[in-house]
Amino acid sequence: MVREEFDTERSIMVDQHNIEMNDIADILFAMEQNFQDRENEAKSEFQSMTDEIRNKVRNPNLTFLNTA
Repeated sequence: MVREEFDTERSIMVDQHNIEMNDIADILFAMEQNFQDRENEAKSEFQSMTDEIRNKVRNPNLTFLNTA
């Protein structure tokens, strides 16, 4: 009787643990994807700004015309 109750409770706890571990794995995956997206966006923005500065240095007369 006690053993059956223990096994039942243990089974419920193991199942709940597995569900929570799967949820955590999904959250971790989503967080990693979000981080990768933000990192790629930052790299792209940095590259665009670098190119823009490089173009301004190479063509200073065009910069004056664009800001006037």
